Amino acid sequence: MQIRVRVKFSLIALETSALLVGSVCMAAALLALTKLEETFHKDLESISRSFCKP
Repeated sequence: MQIRVRVKFSLIALETSALLVGSVCMAAALLALTKLEETFHKDLESISRSFCKP
C-alpha cells in the first residue's frame, strides 16, 4: 500500500512540474514574440545579399 501511495504522489509531482515548465516556456515564447521586429514591409533582398557574398 505504501508503494502505491508513493507512486501516486510522484506522478502528481511530475504533472505539476511539467505544467510549470510548460507555462514558463509558453511565457518566454510570448515575450519573445512581442519583442520580435516585424519585417512585412521591409526589403529583405539587401539583407540576404549581405549574407550570401560570393
